[in-house]
Amino acid sequence: HSQFNNIIMDSTRPIAYTEELGQQICSLIATNSTGLVEVSLNPDMPELATIAQWLADPAMDSFKQAYNTARRIQADLLADEMIAIADMQLSDGFNAPQVSLVKIRIGTREWKASKLAPHKYGTKPDNDEADTSSDKTGTIIEWEVTG
Repeated sequence: HSQFNNIIMDSTRPIAYTEELGQQICSLIATNSTGLVEVSLNPDMPELATIAQWLADPAMDSFKQAYNTARRIQADLLADEMIAIADMQLSDGFNAPQVSLVKIRIGTREWKASKLAPHKYGTKPDNDEADTSSDKTGTIIEWEVTG
């Protein structure tokens, strides 16, 4: 059971894919640190389940590719945010709670960037730990079907 089960189906939301709507979704993803949950909370956007169906649909490969590109761009944005957070001046100087918060904010963005663009921001395993039995192509969405 997902935390998203509480989102009520709204018949006024878009359900039919259009290229313009797909571009709007990808633009929001590429230019913010927001995710699909936040995008789908906008009443002018499709529900999360609808977007997930589009991404899983083999016939909508161009949207999936645009979405994956937007996520890779978002990884760069997150890296930029990490630098800005690390460089920010704290008005009261540095104290333990502020330093902890900065570490959490940077760590969260670092983790997400490593998942969105693992070849660019992921950690490289030691040769002994390298998993050669699986494909490490940097697939961004978990529900993507690979052939």
